[in-house]
Parts: sequence; C-alpha cells; structure tokens
Amino acid sequence: MNTLIVDVSEKLSANYSAEAVSGPFIEEVQLAINHTFAAYPPEDAAETSEIIEELLKTLKEQLFDAASSAASNLDEVNNSIVEITSKVFTTIMSKYGFEAPEESMEAADDFAGDLTARIHSAILFFEYFFIAAGFSLIILGILGLVNVRTYTLGSWLRFSVHLLLGTGLCLLCLLTTRPDSDWATALAETAWPLPMVALVLLLVISVHHLSRRRERSVDAQKYHFLSKWRKTGASPV
Repeated sequence: MNTLIVDVSEKLSANYSAEAVSGPFIEEVQLAINHTFAAYPPEDAAETSEIIEELLKTLKEQLFDAASSAASNLDEVNNSIVEITSKVFTTIMSKYGFEAPEESMEAADDFAGDLTARIHSAILFFEYFFIAAGFSLIILGILGLVNVRTYTLGSWLRFSVHLLLGTGLCLLCLLTTRPDSDWATALAETAWPLPMVALVLLLVISVHHLSRRRERSVDAQKYHFLSKWRKTGASPV
C-alpha cells in the first residue's frame, strides 16, 4: 500500500489526470482485497462486500479531490486506505474468533479502532497460550518428580527438561513487551506457534522414554524420601 501511495503522489506531482491516477490505484486495491478474501472468506460475505464497496467509493472520491486540488493532500486518502485495511483485517480476525471486550468495541468509532481492540485481544491470547503451555509442562514435571518411586539420574533429567522447556515457553510471552509487539506479531504471522509447542512436547516424551529405559538397566536405586515408599527391611511375621 505504501508503494501505491508513493506512486499516486508522484503522478499527482506530475499533473496526471484524476482518472489516470485513481483508475489503476483502485484496481490494485480491489485486486489485493479479492486475493485476501479468496484466501480468508468472510463470514458475512454480502455485508462485507457492501461495506468494502462503500469504502472504495469514498476512496475514489478522495483521490479525485486530491487530484483536482492545487495542493495535493493525500491525508484523506491515507485515512481511507487505513479504514479499508482495518475492515479487511477485522473480518479475518472475526472469522478466527478474535473478539475484543464489549466495552472496547463500543468505544471504537471506526474500523481502525475496532481492529486495534481485536489486536489487543489477539496479543492477550498469544501471551496466555505460551504461559499455559509452559506452566503445564512445569506442573507435569513437578508431579512426575514427587510421584516417582526412586530418585535417579533419569528422574532428575526428566524434571530438568520439563522445567527448562516450560520456562522457555513461558518466556515467549515477553515478546509482546517489545514496542508495537513486532516480534510477537512476526512469530504469530508464521505457522510455527503450534508446531513449536508440538516439537517441545515430542522432545519431552523422547526424554521420558530414554531416561526410563536407562532406569530399568540400573540395579541399585536410592529410594524416595517419602516413608511409605521406603524399604523397611522388617521380616514378615
């Protein structure tokens, strides 16, 4: 979009006609919207198409106004593009269930405000997803440690893997503390969040199996501190 705006600005500076400026620009914007909706079909296609057509009509009028004025001011054009982009992304986020709190939705007076509220909701989901996954691993590691019959190198290895990988997943939520959450956005836009957690779980399961096989080959074992699991050594009566 920024490239298109620069191109429009250059054409206006070169005294191109309004039709020569607005026609190709609107076609490029419409093509980008069509490609997006082909990949992510909106839930209410009829209503969304009607809103987009109205926004494109407003954008075309503002392009004509900018081309006909002596001082080509593209601020209104930029605002219209922001509205169109916000509506497209809001439609995508709504399709995947990212809803902002009701008070935030009511406070939003345009599509850009609606999108901002939904992005904050998505960031919160991003944070809690990795925190929940990380703490689940840590808690499973603690439960596994206190419930083993014996303390061995394998049991400590399993606990360490749970603790380290669980802490690592929790710390991923700190990506949202960056300005504009750019690192979190970069990760969320990829296909890696779910496969990343799946690979971590696969690694944990692999360590479990390897360490347990090693335990079975060890003859002498030191018993857990819980007294009910200790060998009393008392002879049967």
